Amino acid sequence: MDLKLKGKRALVTGGSKGIGRACAEVLAAEGCIVLVAARNPQSGPNAKAIDLSQRGAAEALAGWAGELDSLVGNAGAMTGSDRRR
Repeated sequence: MDLKLKGKRALVTGGSKGIGRACAEVLAAEGCIVLVAARNPQSGPNAKAIDLSQRGAAEALAGWAGELDSLVGNAGAMTGSDRRR
């Protein structure tokens, strides 16, 4: 599929696993320059470990990411009390 994303810059938060990682992989396959922010990202120049729950983290992330064409806001946290089984 050609979504006309070649050369566009995309940031995927929570992109080191699960849905975020899948989004990052599809965007990269479409030719995007993909930046991944996560607490435990894969190593590489386009990955940054950042905890968005910390004060000032969003501003730091914006400075690192620069100008973007797309954002996949997939960051989240689940505490022990949120797990119901």
